[in-house]
Amino acid sequence: MGNKDHTVREQIILVQQLLEKAVIQFGALPVIYIITPFTSVKRSLHQKLRPLLTKLLQEVDADTIDKWLNTNCGTIHTFQGKEANEVLLVLGCDSQQGLGAAHWVGRKPNIINVAVSRAKYRIGIIGSYGLWSRIPHVQKVCNILSDSIFSGTTPPGHTEFFR
Repeated sequence: MGNKDHTVREQIILVQQLLEKAVIQFGALPVIYIITPFTSVKRSLHQKLRPLLTKLLQEVDADTIDKWLNTNCGTIHTFQGKEANEVLLVLGCDSQQGLGAAHWVGRKPNIINVAVSRAKYRIGIIGSYGLWSRIPHVQKVCNILSDSIFSGTTPPGHTEFFR
């Protein structure tokens, strides 16, 4: 909240890996939304994804990549009323920092409801399970996902990832 940076490096790296796989698979900018509750996380995503996309899609000009980032990667509030087949929700914060910010996200159901309802078919949620599974409203999503996918555990090698 405020001017604090809620970026978690490992979460950004995971987004980079997933986006790289999508670009390689489709050979183009993917039709996906990458959303976050926090402006600082959005900024970090733009800073890290721009060079990745430029490297992977050398035939695509910088303006097109910037337009894609501005259209497909942003805060939850900028995606109200929009939908995509697939959405990555990057929660930011971890158990070391950002407890107050996480509680701000979970204070009312609105933020998480807008986030998960942007996805028509599939949503991937990237965040610190240890933190977010204790936050009201987000906790419900964590429980549903962990029960249906991982039986209450995080996948090996991805202690900060759940989907």
